[in-house]
Amino acid sequence: MSGLVFCTHGVRIICRLYWGVTLWIEPVRAHQPGTLNVEPLNLGEYMSVAKNSSAKILVSACLVGERVRYDGMVLVCKDRLLEYWQQEDRVLAFCPEVAAGLTVPRSPAEIIGEGDGTAVLQGFAKVINRDGKEMTERFVIGAKKALEQVKSQSIAFAVLKDGSPSCGSSYIYDGSFTGVSEAGKGVTAAFLEANGIRVFSEHQMAEAAACLTCRVKNAELY
Repeated sequence: MSGLVFCTHGVRIICRLYWGVTLWIEPVRAHQPGTLNVEPLNLGEYMSVAKNSSAKILVSACLVGERVRYDGMVLVCKDRLLEYWQQEDRVLAFCPEVAAGLTVPRSPAEIIGEGDGTAVLQGFAKVINRDGKEMTERFVIGAKKALEQVKSQSIAFAVLKDGSPSCGSSYIYDGSFTGVSEAGKGVTAAFLEANGIRVFSEHQMAEAAACLTCRVKNAELY
C-alpha cells in the first residue's frame, strides 16, 4: 500500500493504493482524542457547492426512521444536514443486517473476542447474539452488500449508526450484553474503511458535509 497525503481547508486528502487507486477525504484529527479539527461548516457554501455533485451518501436506514433495528423501534436522527440530503435525493438508506437476511425484531448481537469489526473480518473475533448463536457470517455478508451498494451507486462516504456491531465507527459494545461500550468499529464500518470509504457517525454530520464540499472543490482528483 502506498499513500499521498496533503491538506486543504482543514481536511486531509488521502490517496492510498490497494488493488487500484482509491481517493477519499479524511478530516484532520485534532490533538484531543475523539475530536475533529475541521473548519466550521458554512451551510450556504455547502449548498452552493453540493448542487454541483450527484454523489450519494450511504446512511444507516435506522437513522432515517426505517424499522430495521434489532428491537423494531424507530430511531430517527434529527439533523438539518441529513434532512437536506434527503431533500436532495442524496441519501441511500441501507441496513447491512437486514440486507443479510436478519429479521426485525431479532436478538441483539455483539462482537466477542479480542478486537472489533476488523478482528471479525480477520477471523480473530466473532459476532454472537444474546441467545448464544453465532452471527458472524451474516454480519460479513451485510458488510459485503454495503460495499456493493457503494460501488454501484456513486457513494461518496457513509454515515452510520454508532455503537452498532455492524455500523459503529467510534464505539461498539463489549460483548457482555450489559450495555458497556468500548472503542472500536463494527463489521460493516471496518470493511468499508478497509476499502477506502470514509465512515462518519450520526454525530459527525458537519464533518461529513465538509467532506462532500471538499470532494467537489477537488473534483479533478476523482
